[in-house]
Amino acid sequence: MTFFVDTNFFFQCKKYDELKWSEITNDKDITILITRPVQIEIDKLKNDGNTRRSKRARETTSLFRKILGEDNMSFITEIPNNSITFKFAKQYSDESLSQTNPSLDMSNTDDKILAILHNYILDGLINVDSCAFLSNDTNPILTAKLNNLPVIQIPGTWLLEPENDDRDKEILKLNQQVLEFQKKEPLIEVEFDTNDYITSTKVHNEFIVKILRYNQIAQSDIEELVASLIKKHPKKNNFEADENGFSKSLQRAINPMQTYYPPDNEEIEKYNAAYQNWENDIYDLFSCYADKHNKFSNIVPFDIILKNTGNISAENLLVIFEILAGGQLVFPDFDDTVMAKRWAYPTPPDPPKGKRKYNTLFAMDRIAAAQSRLISHNLAIPPITLRDMIVSNKHDKNRFYWKDGRPKENTSLWRFECDEFRHKLDDKQFPYYLAFNEDSEKVIFKVKISATNMSTLLEKVYTLQKKYIYIETKNEILHLVEYGVTEKVMRKIEGTRQRRRQISSIKLYPFHLPLSVASIIIGPLDVCIETKLVCPVVKCFFCISNSFCISGFICTDHEPFPLLNL
Repeated sequence: MTFFVDTNFFFQCKKYDELKWSEITNDKDITILITRPVQIEIDKLKNDGNTRRSKRARETTSLFRKILGEDNMSFITEIPNNSITFKFAKQYSDESLSQTNPSLDMSNTDDKILAILHNYILDGLINVDSCAFLSNDTNPILTAKLNNLPVIQIPGTWLLEPENDDRDKEILKLNQQVLEFQKKEPLIEVEFDTNDYITSTKVHNEFIVKILRYNQIAQSDIEELVASLIKKHPKKNNFEADENGFSKSLQRAINPMQTYYPPDNEEIEKYNAAYQNWENDIYDLFSCYADKHNKFSNIVPFDIILKNTGNISAENLLVIFEILAGGQLVFPDFDDTVMAKRWAYPTPPDPPKGKRKYNTLFAMDRIAAAQSRLISHNLAIPPITLRDMIVSNKHDKNRFYWKDGRPKENTSLWRFECDEFRHKLDDKQFPYYLAFNEDSEKVIFKVKISATNMSTLLEKVYTLQKKYIYIETKNEILHLVEYGVTEKVMRKIEGTRQRRRQISSIKLYPFHLPLSVASIIIGPLDVCIETKLVCPVVKCFFCISNSFCISGFICTDHEPFPLLNL
């Protein structure tokens, strides 16, 4: 198979010994004819400014020299599966080419190559079925087909990757310099996280915020809901049943020195009054349920996540949250238990329970035995005070602090600072609330971040668009009643978010005492439902249901504000 090639065969394709010739022909013997117009054009481009083109032109000129150095003016090279022969084509004058090819333009290089191919066929130098014009350009391929000349388009797999021009090379160089510079500074990333209220859209940095709206319910529905809740939590009237039958016999068998004392009249009266107040509270709640929810519907939680994915820490980092339009940032000490209580009903009072007490003589024996054990151990236990247990609140260089002090009211601007924001460690979360203005349909939220070792200021602008969701109030209350969502349950479910935001200024040192000693010195003990450890009466917000927290100090894992009852 013989191919008449254009200049781009040598410039835009891979080297001839790297090509898969089987993609265009089944012949093993390949002949490439180099016409005079191609030779002249390549010779002109040897000193061209384009690096790759001039290099390929010089390589092709070297190939031409090899052809000229052969006795038969042909150069043969063997490659796997093919034998390739390079030859110079026969020369024709422009006049003779014009006579035989009147539709072709002899001033055009590609037309002239096609004219030479046509003359080869006319002169019987080559068979029309065993030759073709080989090109990747649209115009000469079209010209060949219009003149009924054999043509084959160069396969895409033969082509080299596009070469970068001087502008591309300069951009690449600058990008490399930027990357090198970035290795020497922190790389801060900001993410506006989604939640049950806030969902992302297809538009970058735009979010939909669900605003729930509740309808008013009829008086008859309120009475029906109250009755169903009272049925779920019935009032207790019989207080003697606790010690009847098998339970009484079992307790006596286990603790024969104890006597059961039922609740007294005062405890029962307090319970009855508390239960009546609870009935009134749930009636008021269901009556005002829609109003209460609609009042806070414009307040939604948000969470900004900060990451440092660079190679060094961010020094003297400043983080700014700013509401540009449509709302305000809700002050951080906002009591979000109000938000949680919207989804719950008041916890019914616990009925009083009787107590089992030791007989007087037996109790005195136990106290005497405990005193004897203390004396025998000769323990000198110093008094423990809250001052001894408080840890000094030292400045943490890796912690975020309010730059302008902790806000006490809603505002449009917050600023945080951190001496050293560590890189490639835990992300920093800012979980707070924002409030839409009543007359606003969207909030424009801006985040700005700077540091002394950051070359540029980082700015992100987020758009939060309102979307109203209308709720059937009666159905939601029925759902709460069915699943028993009391305020007590809701505090445990929702409390974690509030505690995560609280910055506790009190930390308590652990102290270790024998159980018997701690019982006398400190007071009653119980077992924490979270840690399963015995500890003194220190209330933890996370451990609900009158449970206590870990051995002698506040549970730092939960980060509560402690309620001490020492």
